[in-house]
Amino acid sequence: MSIDEEKYLKDLDLSKLPHHAPAVLVAIAQTNENKPVTATCPKCFEKLKVEPRGIPPTAWVHFCTCGLCNGTFRGL
Repeated sequence: MSIDEEKYLKDLDLSKLPHHAPAVLVAIAQTNENKPVTATCPKCFEKLKVEPRGIPPTAWVHFCTCGLCNGTFRGL
């Protein structure tokens, strides 16, 4: 994970989350800032894709090629 990506995770306790959660959180944060997503899946190493839902977004659908990072994140 690059230094630019790590800034999104500063001060977060990720100890009880799945190992792919940091990449998903970075991808969602990059999407919210209208930046290109650089976060990659820890299994297939493909860039994650994120689709915001709602205006303003209240849910995000995230996915990758292998399916490890597939899911929905709600409620920021």
